[in-house]
Parts: sequence; C-alpha cells; structure tokens
Amino acid sequence: MAIRLLVLYPHPTDKDQFEARYLSKHVPLMRGERVTTYRTIDTPEGQAPYYRGADIYFRDAQHFGEFMQSEKARIAVESAHSVSTGGKPLFILCGEPDARPEGVLP
Repeated sequence: MAIRLLVLYPHPTDKDQFEARYLSKHVPLMRGERVTTYRTIDTPEGQAPYYRGADIYFRDAQHFGEFMQSEKARIAVESAHSVSTGGKPLFILCGEPDARPEGVLP
C-alpha cells in the first residue's frame, strides 16, 4: 500500500527568502519514490491557509518507516522547520488506515 506524506507550509514572513531557501536547499533533501511541490492559489474568498505544499510518495509503509528512521529524514525534517518562517509546517501521513507504519508516528 502506497504512503503519501503531505507537508504544508504556512505563509512565510519573506516570500522571496523562503522561495530561495526552499528551492535551493530544502527540495533537494526530499526523498521518496516521487516528490511533487506546489504553491497554493488564493481565491476570491481569500488567502489560502497555506503557502506551499509538497507530496512525497513512498511505495509502502515499510519504505516510509525505514526512511523516517534515517539520518536523511532527520536532516529533511529539520530543514522543513528551518525554512518555514511563517510557523511550523504541517505533516500529514496519507494512506489506508491499516498501512500506518508501527512506531514511526504517534
């Protein structure tokens, strides 16, 4: 069962600085089978609640769990917090309910 890690970044205090750091330093740290990043779009109703998002796909829960226990994951998570100047990024694990890796996330 495939696992998707969705990361949402709040609106940064300085968009130009965020973009430069996000694209040059943080995106290269993202690991998975496939990574998609995007910026949100404001609507006539108002500003989107988050500025940027990333979908990081893993082939299964075991692969995700192995990655999350690695040094590369620790560095990537620290980087996500570091570039997110508008507040803490939100991490959402998506997949079938029985696909949750044991001992990886609360």
